[in-house]
Amino acid sequence: NVLEIASGGSGVIVEEGANVAIAPRSKVLAENPTSGVSYGIDLNGSNLVVQPGGTLNVDAKNVGTYGGRIINLGTGATINANPYSAFTVAVQGAGNLSAITVGSGATLNVNQPELFDINLTQNTGTNTWLVSSGTVNVNNSRQQFDSGQWSEPINEMTIGYTRGQAKVSSLESTTQDAENAIKANTDGKTANRLTFSKADGAVDIVDDELALSDDNKLTGRVTVDD
Repeated sequence: NVLEIASGGSGVIVEEGANVAIAPRSKVLAENPTSGVSYGIDLNGSNLVVQPGGTLNVDAKNVGTYGGRIINLGTGATINANPYSAFTVAVQGAGNLSAITVGSGATLNVNQPELFDINLTQNTGTNTWLVSSGTVNVNNSRQQFDSGQWSEPINEMTIGYTRGQAKVSSLESTTQDAENAIKANTDGKTANRLTFSKADGAVDIVDDELALSDDNKLTGRVTVDD
């Protein structure tokens, strides 16, 4: 493991203005395994938080035929990519690997980032997964499509992964057409790339379904102008 974060503490917080770069390589990835398995970053029931204005870049170049997991969220672990943060993972190699595994009770939350990008376009393994298992929660963001275009704003989206296959289980965007396009770009996806960025702009109410909860969460359909 390149970085192992044990349970029981406060975890790791990348604060505003901090720029943290982690560069796993094939030799280092094979060292100091956890229960016989090696990872780039192993969150063993702990938390990794990238605060607004903070950057975490995991640049796994030249990992050869490494076939493990670049980031492992163990049971109960959490990654929060907070508003206006940057969280990127890029892999270059030839192994059948997973960029991220989300364990039982673990969560990966993406909320209005400057950039959230999992990039496996430079890894040539034939059985390569963006997320091998678990759930990714996305809020207040846009998704970059395979075409390079950006989606309509996403109020909330939950993506479940089973053996690398993505399936959107809940989604709220501006229109039904927008939701269909986002699902088409996500469902069944295993490798290549997963990219989100913040949904900025002026918000206009487009229906009468908006509701403000006791904890100040606004739900309903809106449009966002650039």
